[in-house]
Amino acid sequence: MIDTDKYEGHTPAPWEFTDFDPLHLWGESPIISGGEGYSQNEADWKLIADAPLLLAEVKRLREKNETFYQSLGPFLRACWKNGGMIE
Repeated sequence: MIDTDKYEGHTPAPWEFTDFDPLHLWGESPIISGGEGYSQNEADWKLIADAPLLLAEVKRLREKNETFYQSLGPFLRACWKNGGMIE
């Protein structure tokens, strides 16, 4: 599990990527802007650094949800067939 407490105080969404050369990433103010005027907010940098981990966690949870829903389907169909009654 990812310790999300370390992201407390990060720049709120939305963030906008505007250019690659030089790199520009904006929130309410520049988060990264060509190496100058970048965010001093440590939580922003931790969030950026952990983006691959966060993406992996989203994918893992989606897969787990899909497995859950697939296994729940027969139970729900059985309940529906019995007029909502569980035997």
